[in-house]
Amino acid sequence: MSCFGKSNDLWHGRRAVARQRVMIVGTAVTLDGSKSILVENVSRTGAKLRGRRLPPIGKQVLVWMEGADALGRVAWTAFDQCGVAFDAPLEERALAALP
Repeated sequence: MSCFGKSNDLWHGRRAVARQRVMIVGTAVTLDGSKSILVENVSRTGAKLRGRRLPPIGKQVLVWMEGADALGRVAWTAFDQCGVAFDAPLEERALAALP
């Protein structure tokens, strides 16, 4: 299971992968359709999204954002937010190119 979104006791309350705070307009695409989103933070292994009627936990989602896109699954949801754990890590250069 991915470490994105939850602290890992092995790291004594620290996340295994550093997240980058961003505010990027994007799209979350599932087999059921697409939703406009705001990507609030991103790491090589996942992203935190904000939007209306986001996909439920376990749903596969393609996250499109300026500079990168990633396929993953919704790991958690809370009201108008969700965390997506990417299936494959983002490349460092794609992460560095994000606005």
